[in-house]
Amino acid sequence: MISRAAIGVTLGETHEKWTRKTGGWTIRTCKGLPELVMGLNAGRIDAVWLTTSRCLP
Repeated sequence: MISRAAIGVTLGETHEKWTRKTGGWTIRTCKGLPELVMGLNAGRIDAVWLTTSRCLP
């Protein structure tokens, strides 16, 4: 159930602010993607909130 999940977000990003404002889950802040992936692999984080950017030629 997502309401009991530990959500991983990048420290200082808009996602962190939204996640804190919305509430209902445990928030795990990380410095970047590698730390988020390590948290997922170790079971400390259940889901990750990311932004993807696209570069157009």
